[in-house]
Amino acid sequence: MATDKTEVPVGSVIAIGLLSIGFLAAVHQGIWGYYYSMYGEEQQRKVLSVQSGILDRERTEETQRLATIDRAMQQVGSSVGTPQRPSSIMPRPSTDLQPLQGWQLRPRVVPNPPPAQGDIPAGADTAAPSGVQAPAPAQANAPAANTAAPAAGVAPTAPGPDAPAAPTTANGHH
Repeated sequence: MATDKTEVPVGSVIAIGLLSIGFLAAVHQGIWGYYYSMYGEEQQRKVLSVQSGILDRERTEETQRLATIDRAMQQVGSSVGTPQRPSSIMPRPSTDLQPLQGWQLRPRVVPNPPPAQGDIPAGADTAAPSGVQAPAPAQANAPAANTAAPAAGVAPTAPGPDAPAAPTTANGHH
């Protein structure tokens, strides 16, 4: 059997494909345009050009209601200039005690007292970071020999009169 060894005309295949896609797009646009124009004409003929009797009745009723509202506003406007209000709408203090009784029945919450000075606040992290040794707690009756000596060349200073004394607790506990 013999086989054809000629090369495929790629340019012709691409051109035919593009022409086919263009033709399909043009037909699609033409059909949709036709249907839209027909739909618009039918909508104009059936819906927009016909006057509805219900719509006319609603418009006349609305005009009448607006006229009565305008008359009522004119009457109110003419009575606004009077110096005294009618007794039915005069402001006066309330004699109703029910709201006060309701407030007395609500639960009373006693607020927590503020923390004493020197106490650790709630939620404070008291654990020492990893790799850092926590300092030893100071004892109230600890001898002076356990305290660190000041660095060379620095004279020890005593707290001034305006510096507060450290708080102490019973039995030397913090």
